[in-house]
Amino acid sequence: MRYKNTIEAFCETFIFIYDAQANCRYTRDFVLTQIARMPDLFRFVFNLITLFFILSVFFSYGKTFDKLAKIQRIQIITKWKNSKLVLCRDFIRFFETFVLFEIVTVPRGVK
Repeated sequence: MRYKNTIEAFCETFIFIYDAQANCRYTRDFVLTQIARMPDLFRFVFNLITLFFILSVFFSYGKTFDKLAKIQRIQIITKWKNSKLVLCRDFIRFFETFVLFEIVTVPRGVK
């Protein structure tokens, strides 16, 4: 399913950006767990924004986010992070915050 692949690609890209020694799948599972814990209305809106992100990347690049090279992903993330739309900036900030939180708080020996 593209949704989980997109979330995993976000995690992989942020792990790469921050040069962290983290397991991408564990980080993805952590982020998916946090999304699942959201109240229904927030989760619904968040999933709509994620769908919009997936479609906008597909129509702009002809590929889904998870199929792009890391440099292209970083460019897209930077573009959304610096967007004039608060919704886009907050969407990226959400992923970045949870990925960083998982990287910093979970001891590497536990995984």
